[in-house]
Order: sequence, then C-alpha cells, then structure tokens
Amino acid sequence: MSSLKDKYDCKWENGLLEKCAEFSLDITIFLNGMMLHVGLLQKLQNYRKIWWLWDALERGGQSKYSWIPFFDRIAVFEHNDIEKIKPYGKDVICLPLGYSSPFAGTGETERDIDISFIGMPDAKRLQLLECVAETAWKNNWRMYVAGEWYDTRWPWKKLKFAKRYPHLIKCIHNEIVSAQEAAAIYARSKISVNINTDDHRSFNPRSFEIMAAGAMMFYDTKNLADNPFKAGEDYCEFCSCEDLLEKLHYYLEHEKARKTIAMHGQKNNEGNSLHDRVVKLLNGME
Repeated sequence: MSSLKDKYDCKWENGLLEKCAEFSLDITIFLNGMMLHVGLLQKLQNYRKIWWLWDALERGGQSKYSWIPFFDRIAVFEHNDIEKIKPYGKDVICLPLGYSSPFAGTGETERDIDISFIGMPDAKRLQLLECVAETAWKNNWRMYVAGEWYDTRWPWKKLKFAKRYPHLIKCIHNEIVSAQEAAAIYARSKISVNINTDDHRSFNPRSFEIMAAGAMMFYDTKNLADNPFKAGEDYCEFCSCEDLLEKLHYYLEHEKARKTIAMHGQKNNEGNSLHDRVVKLLNGME
C-alpha cells in the first residue's frame, strides 16, 4: 500500500513530466534536487538539464553522485565540489545563488536590531549564539534569531531548550522565515552573524543576502576557497567566541566604522544578484 509521501512524489513527478511535454522545454533547471532520483532523470533524458546546488554535494549521501551523468551543466556553491564532478566530464561552474530582489534596494531603514542570525541549529551555532545572547542580555543589545530551533509540537521541547540555552531562548523567533521576512530582518540589523557549517569551505548563499540588505556581516574564519570579498573591508571575520564578542562590542560602539564596512560590502556585492547569476548560468546554453 502506497504511503501519502509516495502518492505525493508520484503526483509531483507526473506533473513535472506533463509540464515538460506541454511547454517543449529547452532547458530544465533543478535547484538542489531534493525530489530527484535516477528513475526520474532517465525519463527526462531528452531534455537539457542544469543542476544548481545551494548545498554541498556530500549532503544527501552518495546517491547524488549517480545523478551527475544526467546533467548538461552543474553549478555549485562549494568550490571543492568542482574537483569531485570534473572526472565525470561534465560542464561544472562555481556559481552561488546570490541574492533575490527582496534583499536589494532596501534603502536605509531604522536599524533597531543590533545582532541578527537566520538559519537552522547545529552544535557550533548553538554554542556561539548562546554566548552572544548572554552578552547581549548583559549589554542590553537587541538580538533576533530566526529559524526552527526546537519542535513546537511538544511543549517539553521548548522547556528542554530553554534549560540548556537560557539566554538564546529569549532571542529566538522559532519559525522558518520567507525571503521577504529575511530581507526585512537584515534591513533592520546593524550586524548579522553568519556561521557556516563545518563541511562548507565557500561563502554560503546567505552571505550575499546579508550584504545586499546593507547589514554588516560577521563571518567565521575559514580557509575560504574562491572568496570574492575582503575581510576587514567588505565584512568582519571572527575565529572564536571571544573574538566575536570583542568585535561585536567594538562595531556596535563605533557606528561610522560599522557603516563603512557594511556600505563597502553592499557596493562590492552588487553584481551578485540572482538575475546576474541566472545570466551566467545560462551563458553558452543556447
């Protein structure tokens, strides 16, 4: 007996195949490919296909490697993934998603949020943000954290979270936000902290959104591959909780220095809109 998920997946696949046939598509672009599998790709073999990843190739397991032969072009944001795809003889480029229109042209708004973070939890983020939240509470900084940090279906989950992270819980708006909502949060933020996951070695797509909205971005130090920006000019990097807190203190107290870096980053980020990215993605695919 088919499950509800199986029925949904089947309906989605049939809908996709019908649309491809109806519109005689020249190119089909798959974003990250959450619904893909070899069987579906085989049915789409007569269409030119682009796979645009906003996550590392390793995420999702080894099955993703079996999809590679079916694509005409693959765009990655994780620069190290290029070497993993090259042996397949595929056209592969490094092309992070960039920022969409809600993040651009927000103008100068009242930045009533001192520190923001948008994303999902992991061990490193929880540790760092609890540390920041405690300092924010002591210094009367306004901190705003959005994302799904605990399961709201069970009341005890929130209580357990609050016991473990007593300061962070006060800052959390426990919901996944839309692009429009995220843009509004960044437009209100003086500083937005961007904490990459341990398996990433490239600028994550969130970086371009933060800078487009004019917030000063704090990014955790890594050996970043293909870094398009300069630390200290376009954004601020930090290497530990202590370093992060020290720099937060400085830039929240020195508005001119903070605004200079935020504006510089925003200016140098102008060519990274989603529109610009799509043009590069399709270049040469005529």
